[in-house]
Amino acid sequence: MALLARTVASALVIASFGCSAVMAAEPGAAASPPLIASAVTPPPDFDALRVKGLNIALPGPQDTIDPDYAGIRSSLAALGVGYIGYTNNNFFYNMLDGERTTFGRQVYNGQKPTFFTNNVMQLTYDLSRYGIPDGQIVIGGIYNFDTWAPAGPNALSVATLSYYQTFLKSWWS
Repeated sequence: MALLARTVASALVIASFGCSAVMAAEPGAAASPPLIASAVTPPPDFDALRVKGLNIALPGPQDTIDPDYAGIRSSLAALGVGYIGYTNNNFFYNMLDGERTTFGRQVYNGQKPTFFTNNVMQLTYDLSRYGIPDGQIVIGGIYNFDTWAPAGPNALSVATLSYYQTFLKSWWS
């Protein structure tokens, strides 16, 4: 029974820390190959899937609310697909004691409680797998909603459709 417990404990140490930890714990023991060999896959390069060519960098996946939720980002990255979504929300309301209505109509933003949201989702596709080392295709959609019609339309549309590749890169280096 003690031999079985020691074998199980050694197997757990080997699985957790590798064979060198067992050898360090038992200096007189003979070296044996690890019982469990696992292939460690490198993490995907999320930076290569960020939107390229912007003069203001958007946050990387590590700075979002879904860095790699349920492995979705990693699974898409293995296919060469990256994404970023962001939203801009505004609420306006006149807090002054002045006139708030003009014959029952709203004539300026915030005269009555006014809400505006702008939601963007962009997908990138890495073209390096097709021989274009820094090539990228980006497609993005946008949804706008405003409670006051003159401030803008409520719409769902394509916002971005672009292709990126450096030009004359070999001439500059």
